[in-house]
Amino acid sequence: MNFRIISFMHILNIRECLTAIEKNTTSWSEKAVKANVQQEIAVPLSKGTCRSAPDSNTAAEFDMFNVYRDLPESVKTEKSESRRRPSAEKLKVFVLPFTHVDPGIDMDRKLPGCSVLLLPTGWLKTFDSYSEDTDSILDNMHRFMVSHRNMTFMWAELIFFEKWWAKQNSSVRNDVRRLVESGRLEIASGSWVMTDEANVYYPVTVDNIIEGHQFLEQEFGVSPTVVWSNDPFGYSNSIQYLFTQAGIKRAVINRIHHDIKRYLQGLRAIPFRWRQYFDPQGNSDMLTHVLPYTHYDILNSCGPSPSVCCEFDFKRMTHWSCPGVKPVPITSANVAAKARALIAQLKEMAQMYESNVLLMVHGDDFRFNMIEEWHQHHDNFLPLFEEINRNGLAEIRFGTFSDYFTALEKWYADNGKQPATLSGDFFPYK
Repeated sequence: MNFRIISFMHILNIRECLTAIEKNTTSWSEKAVKANVQQEIAVPLSKGTCRSAPDSNTAAEFDMFNVYRDLPESVKTEKSESRRRPSAEKLKVFVLPFTHVDPGIDMDRKLPGCSVLLLPTGWLKTFDSYSEDTDSILDNMHRFMVSHRNMTFMWAELIFFEKWWAKQNSSVRNDVRRLVESGRLEIASGSWVMTDEANVYYPVTVDNIIEGHQFLEQEFGVSPTVVWSNDPFGYSNSIQYLFTQAGIKRAVINRIHHDIKRYLQGLRAIPFRWRQYFDPQGNSDMLTHVLPYTHYDILNSCGPSPSVCCEFDFKRMTHWSCPGVKPVPITSANVAAKARALIAQLKEMAQMYESNVLLMVHGDDFRFNMIEEWHQHHDNFLPLFEEINRNGLAEIRFGTFSDYFTALEKWYADNGKQPATLSGDFFPYK
């Protein structure tokens, strides 16, 4: 776990503090990992050997060492000629409602032997303050989804979920178990928090996975099948390998360098199979999708125009504003025009992919915290879906990561194709 020093008055205590952090982190992580491995509950972490130098025989189409080296000459503003052509089939679109929540620690937390005050790891508030928000989201999730059978939802950060879960009665717990069993509520990653991938020690990362997976095994009897990592600033191939050893073979990421993202999109090389340098056979490949634009919010979800996508952020009917036209309720008078506008954006976005299967994530930080928002999105998207499906413009519905990847893998199998392969990491990030 990373801590930042906030008081220059305590500069003389930095060495003392860092020593304490190292001591506490090492002893805690070693004990935790040892205890978890002895329990043998959730994560079958296999033994293996990783070579530090890249293997020239990776059998990957894209080696990030070479991509970073050649990037200035390779990236063009316009879309480059592709080795693949996009599918001419009717689009199959999965709209995935989600929320992203950042954990924190108490402002006055200190480690033994460290007199320096530590900043919260959360973005703006402490863990307890954030928990009030996440409790509202999860309360509304339960209340809404048990009575609206078409709605899906995705959750990732188990540190908040477990805190909320501990306060629920058996009736609520059984309802949520049924939502998970049906596939409508998907728990992605299954780790305790969405870890940074550049600085955290491996033992802590392993325990972060084990802690969450044990909880899911004990309470739901399930293991996650998809990694959701939308907000770390850059991505490590080593972290992905740890998740594959926990049984996960699919991932969705976002914050890679914008030139790298544009370069891979230009070649229609997203999604790709993320391959380890020490595994040229691809036994530990991670099928990885990268979100298409600069951010994971709704304005960057449906296509290249944030102002048009904003028209489908229906919470903005009553909160905030848009850079263009403000969202309005979907009615019989406007549903056809709104459906055409959405499909036009989706078709633009589809040009960067080889298949006809699209993922449209629909959420942002601490969204769905009001029951009103659940109704706004659900009640306005359903007539849009009906209009689009009825007129054969596309196949579109609420869905999950698993729905998306299952359809994507079926498309590859049906068409006798394979996604691109890529080895290396995504540092630096910009």
